[in-house]
Amino acid sequence: MLKLALAIAKKDLRLAMRSAGLVQSMLLGLLLVFLFSLSQKTGEPVSGQTAAAIFWLSSIFCQTLVFNMLFSYEEANGARTALLLSPCHVTGIFLGKALAGLVLILAAQLLFMPAVIVFLGQTLTDTVFQGLVMLFLADMGLEPCLEPCHRARQPGNPC
Repeated sequence: MLKLALAIAKKDLRLAMRSAGLVQSMLLGLLLVFLFSLSQKTGEPVSGQTAAAIFWLSSIFCQTLVFNMLFSYEEANGARTALLLSPCHVTGIFLGKALAGLVLILAAQLLFMPAVIVFLGQTLTDTVFQGLVMLFLADMGLEPCLEPCHRARQPGNPC
């Protein structure tokens, strides 16, 4: 099943690199960051929570377009039915699509991060590595598992 998932992810990534859909989804995310930066008055700082919300909003719009693009490859030629009728397990197909989508979303978010820093006037802190790890875990859906650890490190917390 893992071999099938890797083959499907490789196929989808190869097709995505050749299509304009990936560029369009990344440009939409960058456009959202830029438009939200224009909504602030000149010299008015953007709070960290607002910048994070704009970052995730751009990521969600990009994610919607990326997964639409990934699933439309088979739909355009009627290959979805053939893929489902093949002796491959459906879980491997889904895992391959999810893996390809994760790679593309992480690439897009690495492009959105500098845009958020520049356009929204954010600063880098000493915890850049921790932020990248949290970004990856949030994309994987595992970030809520680390919430008790994060809460325990906050000052004044009795936990």
